[in-house]
Amino acid sequence: MYTGLINYRDGAPVKTIPAPSDEHLVWPEETAMQVADKQVPLPVDRRIELTMKKFTHTHHQHQTTLGNTLYKPVLVPTLYTALLMGDLAANSSVYGPQTNAYILKHLEVVEIVINNPELEDHTFHFHGHNVQVIETGPYGNSSTENREPVAHKVSGPWPMWRDTIQVHGFEFIRVRFRADNPGVWFLHCHLAWHEYNGVAVVFVEAPGVLQQRQSVPKEMVEMCKRQGIPTQGNGAVVDYDEELIMTFEDWFTTEFAVRQAYIDSLEDIRTLTSNFPKALINGYDGNNTAPITFVPGKRYRLRVICMSINNWFKFRIPGHTMTLIEADGVESMPLEVDGLSMGPGQRYSVIVTAHDSDEFNYMYNVTSYSDALVSQGLTPMVYTGLINYRDGAPVKTIQSPADEQL
Repeated sequence: MYTGLINYRDGAPVKTIPAPSDEHLVWPEETAMQVADKQVPLPVDRRIELTMKKFTHTHHQHQTTLGNTLYKPVLVPTLYTALLMGDLAANSSVYGPQTNAYILKHLEVVEIVINNPELEDHTFHFHGHNVQVIETGPYGNSSTENREPVAHKVSGPWPMWRDTIQVHGFEFIRVRFRADNPGVWFLHCHLAWHEYNGVAVVFVEAPGVLQQRQSVPKEMVEMCKRQGIPTQGNGAVVDYDEELIMTFEDWFTTEFAVRQAYIDSLEDIRTLTSNFPKALINGYDGNNTAPITFVPGKRYRLRVICMSINNWFKFRIPGHTMTLIEADGVESMPLEVDGLSMGPGQRYSVIVTAHDSDEFNYMYNVTSYSDALVSQGLTPMVYTGLINYRDGAPVKTIQSPADEQL
């Protein structure tokens, strides 16, 4: 206990007053206070229940969640996602699985119930809103910690508005607010190590209204870029410097037609040469495609389109990692892959970061194959093309692992 002097007169004696125990004193309680302007409880449109859960990692680290998922910051700030994703901003999945994002409708009254089944006390801070404190009461089994259950308490006719609330051990609290402030708002435990470890959720409030009313200032975008923070897209790593397109398609040569006739007649074609099936890459004969130019350090979005109607394609750039961010026009969470295996009509977008040095050039490879032809014992055709960092630089040779290792 710390003490300090209430000074009525320099040199006056200090009066000694016996201090009663805490339970005999009156302290401010969430439900005991009443708001001065006498606002009555809001009628509820929607209820969200959040239960704190504690888990232990295999290396014995303890962590607590608010809900089922540990909050983790995303690479693309959630506000940018809400502003830039159009109608998709109303889909919580675009914010990433560990943002704990809840989409709120404009002007709906939301009731939040926070359950704390553990011994530890918390304070929770609502960004963007004050909330009406409606009710507190016992939650969980306090007898496991030799602790008496908390009392059940209901606010009076004019509940107090707070933006930071206490949730004691083995207690629940019920609060309400109206979603009248479009934006992206954080709800988190105010204990520093709890906030750092992910005891939080995000409310994405009225994203459609937000997009109509607000935009990101250019100064904010520039500040993020100086810090290396992506400013476009969703939870995927979609900030990039340049966009490139690669297309794969069948090449219906006379030789191809002859071979297809053999297949149709079910005759053995294994005596034919293995250079099948012919393919076009970006509209050119597979091995005669123009080089793809990479500038050291730049990030490229490759839109890869399989325009085939008969054959499958596998695409790789050995020595480079791809981060898949979109499939068939639908944004995805970031997924690192070694290559793309594509059937007729499929499309992907991947982010590829160029190496920092132009010491070497690299080769990409495209495998074109058909199940029908492979079943006849023929080897798929592999095309290669140049990833050009610098004219005349040597090509770095990289041993490609087997497909099952990719």
